[in-house]
Amino acid sequence: MSTAIPTMPALDPTTRAIAEPYTFALVQWPALLGLLALDGAEGALLGLRVLLGLWLALMVLASYGQGRGFGFGNAMTLAGACVAGAWWSQATPWVFGWLAAVLMLLLTAQRLRLRASR
Repeated sequence: MSTAIPTMPALDPTTRAIAEPYTFALVQWPALLGLLALDGAEGALLGLRVLLGLWLALMVLASYGQGRGFGFGNAMTLAGACVAGAWWSQATPWVFGWLAAVLMLLLTAQRLRLRASR
């Protein structure tokens, strides 16, 4: 009986380029929304806010690295800013504008990543 851990096959560059903007969104935006939602600077909340801020900063820096290019990093950072804008304009019609901008920026990041992978 084998106890080897199964591994995922490596993704080809095109598939990886298509998936990366959404992967970054899944790991970046919860930290951003957690920072916006948590109020207070006492004890455990302060520690959680510091950890979320560090995680968000590392994800922003990672979006610029490993040959992705400045365009991809800029698009992902702007998409995060649009998510923050949607959070702040919650319960108003402006949310739809922010979310439309987020979708356009995800498509832009995907196109820039595809261009960089060729």
